[in-house]
Amino acid sequence: MSINRCIPDGWVCGTWAELPADPTEFQWPDRKPLVGCNHLVCLLCKAEVKSQLGYHLVLDWEHRERVPERAILMQTSEDWSRIDGIRTEKDFRLYTR
Repeated sequence: MSINRCIPDGWVCGTWAELPADPTEFQWPDRKPLVGCNHLVCLLCKAEVKSQLGYHLVLDWEHRERVPERAILMQTSEDWSRIDGIRTEKDFRLYTR
């Protein structure tokens, strides 16, 4: 089965953009309103990218060694509000791979 691709390589979007429910809907650069990609894949490691609306990761530069741990928790959890350092904020969309 071939993988559908957004052009050009998908859009990472904030809360102002819609994400389609169907991963076969494509994003085109001239589409209005802008629609984000709901099936992003990391170009480096080929891992599927996951996102959730309403979460914000507070950047804590003094404890940046915890970033990989948080990323793993985000990949395995559906409730990101229980992860240390992540806040619920309606005006944000958070991505992880």
